[in-house]
Amino acid sequence: MARHESLRTVFREVEGRVVQVIQESSGFSLGEEDLSGLPPEEREREVRRRALADARRPFDLSRDRMLRASLLKLADDEHVVLLNMHHIASDGWSMGLLRRELGALYAAYRAGAENPLPPLPVQYADYACWQR
Repeated sequence: MARHESLRTVFREVEGRVVQVIQESSGFSLGEEDLSGLPPEEREREVRRRALADARRPFDLSRDRMLRASLLKLADDEHVVLLNMHHIASDGWSMGLLRRELGALYAAYRAGAENPLPPLPVQYADYACWQR
């Protein structure tokens, strides 16, 4: 969230025009739920049910961040991360970028290292202004 302004952008109406408002990077929380007490076949069904329910839940573009995430614990050494990103903030290319960045962060943090990603030189809003 701190790295990508587009994930923190909401859209508001100001004087009859829709404008983007970039929110501060604080305030994001990763929802966590422990499903490890369920039998294995029920855990799998519950993961699918939650993924589908979250995918069907609409985003309020005037209020919600464009990325929702939750962590489901299946066992001490097995977890599932559910990510749901609104299409207004992503496309195939940006989803691939997010997957690569999350993978790099996971590997670094798992090894006890710091964030390996360099700061971004521009944000999407900078690019959009340049295009305009």
